[in-house]
Amino acid sequence: MATNKKQKIKHEIILRSNAPIGYADAESDRVFLENCFIDTGAYEAIIDTECPQRIIVGRTGSGKTALMDHIKNNNDNVIDLPPETLSIQHISNSNIISFFEEIGLPNLEEFYVLLWKHVITVELLRKKFNIYTKNSQDTFLNKIETLFYDKSKKRAYEYLTKFGDKFWEDTQYRISEITTNIEDSLKASIGGAFKGLKFDLETANSLSETQKKDLVHQATNAVDKIQIKELHNIVNWLAEDVFKDTQNKFYILIDRLDEPWITNEKMKYKLIRALIETTRSFAKVRSVKIVVSIRKDLLHRVIENTNNDGFQYEKYKSQILELKWSAIELENLLNKRIQYLFESKYQKSYPVRLNDILSNDKIDTISVVKYILDRTFYRPREAIMFLNECLEVAQGSSRITKSHIKQAEYNYSGDRLRELQSEWGKNYSQLEICLNFLKKRKRQFRLDDIQQTEYDNLATMLATNDNKPSKEPLIKAAQECFADSTLSQKLCGELPQRYFKALYEIGIVGIKQENYEKTRWSFHDTSSIQQEEIINSTMFKVHPAYFNVLGIKPKSSNN
Repeated sequence: MATNKKQKIKHEIILRSNAPIGYADAESDRVFLENCFIDTGAYEAIIDTECPQRIIVGRTGSGKTALMDHIKNNNDNVIDLPPETLSIQHISNSNIISFFEEIGLPNLEEFYVLLWKHVITVELLRKKFNIYTKNSQDTFLNKIETLFYDKSKKRAYEYLTKFGDKFWEDTQYRISEITTNIEDSLKASIGGAFKGLKFDLETANSLSETQKKDLVHQATNAVDKIQIKELHNIVNWLAEDVFKDTQNKFYILIDRLDEPWITNEKMKYKLIRALIETTRSFAKVRSVKIVVSIRKDLLHRVIENTNNDGFQYEKYKSQILELKWSAIELENLLNKRIQYLFESKYQKSYPVRLNDILSNDKIDTISVVKYILDRTFYRPREAIMFLNECLEVAQGSSRITKSHIKQAEYNYSGDRLRELQSEWGKNYSQLEICLNFLKKRKRQFRLDDIQQTEYDNLATMLATNDNKPSKEPLIKAAQECFADSTLSQKLCGELPQRYFKALYEIGIVGIKQENYEKTRWSFHDTSSIQQEEIINSTMFKVHPAYFNVLGIKPKSSNN
């Protein structure tokens, strides 16, 4: 019976054009996301308010938005707080805050934490007490006054009445209001010696170091007076008196931090750091969970750009939930999407799965499914996009053959390289040069297989494409290769190590220390490696997703 059914499916299926199993962007993919969600264990961890993991980290296409949507669709009391709706740009456009950032006012980070705490506190109270009008706000304030029974909580109540007197206003209004408050405080802090001072970047850059220190000293007191302690007391009050019922859970979701919600990149990194610190401070409110979704490359930039400000990544590791997928989970996802596609578009009443539309032939001695997954970073979007290319090439056929897959791989490989540049371009400004350096190499090679002259050429291209001294480790290493405007005879510095360390973290190469070891990849194993691990005998393997576009032959003598 099973054989007859398979034969029936094989003969009845004719693959159509423009019938994908999903889309690259989450908005277009909503229907598939809602009907084909696969839980890898991340969902249960993230909705558990007692679980410390609250920062979802993953690369592009790893399923962060799908997980956030699943939380929204399957839980009550969910507050969606996308950053583009917060009018954070108002802070970036503030000449006063930008001025004090430029002269190095250290405790502005406290203001950014205050900002997040204020917004999150008000959003939680609005949701719990249904505060959307002036009348409902007055009823709420009268009702809760009796809860502030000790001195510290009385100060928290005073904070609410001072900053939260317009709860029913939208979040943008409240951010503008609190930003104006800190602007006024900073302006008022300036003494007579700086009367008439212009708050712009030109003035900031013209000040002497002594003047900057004097201004920073005066302004520090202003930031200290904006009632941060009272807001800390409010978080305690929320934990002890308001959100006590652990069965009635509340979630605040903050996604799309990689999108252009603020133009000032330096300030953006500090705001994200402040958000991460804020989520940690709300952990004591046991029935509330703030869930933040962030792209892995963006988190790297936040760490790099705020490390000097005392940001210790190790303190936050327990909060991070990194999305990783196994081969079985990805195959289940593809099966679920194939089945949904045929039920909804082909109106098939019987289940159609991957094996029903894929050839039984092997490619390079491995199964077709493994061949497809090996050309992904084991992320859902890549598996979906590759199979979509296969479906489009195979239109009019009853099965996807080995020939179809090879043909589809050409477009897929080019798309993956472009996406890699889009994803990591801000971390590595000369990424295109780095990728071109791999063209037409063997799929696997040792560090010392590359000639000294090739590294010299790489250093020249990287250094001369960015003439200004760079803090970016890779370009800095290339610039160090020059002495008196002449390339040294022997490559100086750590360019080879930094180059392959970067390519490993991006995921374009894997690393193998010994012949008996398996190849390590950043998306499967450790996300970073130490430069000391990279020695002359270290083996590197180019990721198969890029063989086609980089002109690397799939088969070689060094398998």
